Order: sequence, then structure tokens, then C-alpha cells
Amino acid sequence: AGHEICGNLIDYTNDPWAMGGRVVDGATSADVQGFTIALLVTAATGVTVPMLMTGYDNYFGEDGAPMWEKKHWADFIKDLGAQSRCIHKKENGIIKREPEFKLFDPERFESSVSVSARTV
Repeated sequence: AGHEICGNLIDYTNDPWAMGGRVVDGATSADVQGFTIALLVTAATGVTVPMLMTGYDNYFGEDGAPMWEKKHWADFIKDLGAQSRCIHKKENGIIKREPEFKLFDPERFESSVSVSARTV
């Protein structure tokens, strides 16, 4: 999710006077419920997740899912591997790159889900 670039979620959610999940006219801090929800989301995003460049053999093409998923996923992982090797060449000076930027190496990407809040 690029937290190394954008900042960690806890930087924004650990202080009820800094930022809240809900906006209430006249409020100068997050309410208890909103602050608690923000901390729960923060805690949930800290869970270890699998790396993106994984085969997921028990997921794609399983339990009635179409078998073409496996081929598409394998092709995707192959392309990510090629990109990762290109970045490694730049990191190791084989191809000079200024400034050095290692954070977009697919080998470092984690699988994740999008968390969104919906208000009624």
C-alpha cells in the first residue's frame, strides 16, 4: 500500500485531536466511537499478509473457479519477476539510476485488501 512512502496509518490515528473518522460540527476531537474504530482499522492493517509474488496454489482455479485463473496469475507473477530483476539491476549498479528508488520492487509487495467505510 506504499506506507513507506505515504506514511503509516498510525501516524494519523493515534491522536484523537489530530484526525478523526467522522466530522461533527463544532467538535475539536474525534468522539470515542470514531477514535476506537480508527484504532481498530489501524490494528487490522498491521496483520502479516502473504507476499504478492506467491503462487496461491490453493486459491486460483480451485473450488469451482475457472482454471484459466492459474495461467493468468502465473503470467502476472512472471511479469512481476521480470520487473523485479530490472529493479535489482538498477539497485546493483548494472544500470545506473539516480536517485536510487527501491520501494517499487514487486518482490517486496504484499497482498492486501481495500478497507473502506460507508456512512448511512
